[in-house]
Amino acid sequence: MPSPLLPPVVRTLLLHASAARAFAAFTTAIGCWWPREFSAGGEELADVVVECTPGGRMYEVDRAGRKHDWATVRDCRSPSQLVLAWGLGLDGVQRTELELRFSDQPAGSRLVLEHRGFQVGEESARGKFDAPGGWDVILDAFRRHLGRAG
Repeated sequence: MPSPLLPPVVRTLLLHASAARAFAAFTTAIGCWWPREFSAGGEELADVVVECTPGGRMYEVDRAGRKHDWATVRDCRSPSQLVLAWGLGLDGVQRTELELRFSDQPAGSRLVLEHRGFQVGEESARGKFDAPGGWDVILDAFRRHLGRAG
């Protein structure tokens, strides 16, 4: 019998950009805004790539051209949904699932991030993402990027 699951980490943001623009910023321009401290290479981070097709990879590229896998794409439905088997920050093991849902709203769009699949006993790993220094920092960088992008 599988271990019981902890509640997912959920964040909702209202963005001053269309769902299509926000989705593109998360999938094709992620290397422009992703915080370096949330990467394998730190200051050596050069780019982040999302191969937006089921089975595709999400990975970083460092300044030396080395690639470090973060996730595997489970589903990619532009401009509304991206589902990843997530490993970054989890010792590279893709054992949780990250889902991002984008929807248009009257004044822009809404992003709902759901990071799920943490098992009982993984409270510490889940806490890294749920803490004020986790997804909140990453999503704040994303929101700032959308504010700067035209």
